[in-house]
Amino acid sequence: MCVRVKLRGRYWSIRFVDYLPGGDYGECDTAERSNREIRIALNQTDEELLDTIIHECLHACISDLSEDPVETSAKDIAKVILKVGEWKRRESHGVKPNTTNTQETS
Repeated sequence: MCVRVKLRGRYWSIRFVDYLPGGDYGECDTAERSNREIRIALNQTDEELLDTIIHECLHACISDLSEDPVETSAKDIAKVILKVGEWKRRESHGVKPNTTNTQETS
């Protein structure tokens, strides 16, 4: 499966593959390539998959960031998206969200 997306004004193809060499979960071409591609391995949990997509998109958007801030940011953003998704799922099933007691993500 392949999805075409626009990141920072440039088009990228996100290609989902069964696995990547070396056991990597994702890899990203340089922004200078004409046919820019992000490859995402499907042999991950849903949470890891979301983290990897965000991680590789951050590399595509801001190629000069080192690995540490990309890794940390991707994990944090994935946690926020999952938490909001869970909140919305509960809300759609009639469970009133708790808006007075906030819960920190870890």
